Amino acid sequence: MTITPTGIDAGGRERPVRPAEPLMLPGAGPLIGVFAQALGVDLTTGSKTPLFVVPAGRKCAVLGFVLRVVAGVGSVSDADCGVGTNAAADNMIPSTTLGGIAVTDDAIRLFPTGPMLLGDAAETIDFEVDVPAGASILDVDVDLVGYLI
Repeated sequence: MTITPTGIDAGGRERPVRPAEPLMLPGAGPLIGVFAQALGVDLTTGSKTPLFVVPAGRKCAVLGFVLRVVAGVGSVSDADCGVGTNAAADNMIPSTTLGGIAVTDDAIRLFPTGPMLLGDAAETIDFEVDVPAGASILDVDVDLVGYLI
């Protein structure tokens, strides 16, 4: 069986989307997408996980991230996490409390508003757990969403 993602056009009709073919604007390059993933990040320990190194000659705009719980057993306190290129990994997405995720298949998205810091060529964008979750198990996959300039 083949599963084909679909989209809805302006007329409300369902249209297939080909995931292997990136969406493009004429002459502008790829549109927004998931450009980095970290699998199995443990939110119960304070740790920093490298997500992406900005390629030479490019800049990177990080719009947000999505966390998907892949292993979770009832959290009693929430983790605080951030994303960035500085030592605290919080200059792109400030450290934020991630409430509402505790068990497998829970998910949360964080897309902050306001001014945005662009990642420069050769910089490493990290995901950091600043305050660990109080749980016996809380492992997540992190999807970093943005685009390259």
